[in-house]
This record gives sequence, C-alpha cells and structure tokens, in this order.
Amino acid sequence: MMIMTAKDFFKQFPDESACVHHMKKMREKNGLVCRKCASKRLS
Repeated sequence: MMIMTAKDFFKQFPDESACVHHMKKMREKNGLVCRKCASKRLS
C-alpha cells in the first residue's frame, strides 16, 4: 500500500469524480470477486 500525504491525496483526487474514476479503474482491473465464495460470476 502506498502512503501519501494529505497534500498528495488532494492533488491526485481534487474532487469526487476523480476519486470515483480511480475506484472504477481499479475495480475493472481486478474484477469483482465474491468474498464468500470467491466467484467472479455476477448475477
């Protein structure tokens, strides 16, 4: 995990949409996985 200062955080995520965009990119990269059964199948 990368540690960053508050200044760095707000530089990377100046607003909510920048943060949401980053989270969506990370989710697409890693895929969604069920915590209970580890399935990648979505219903």
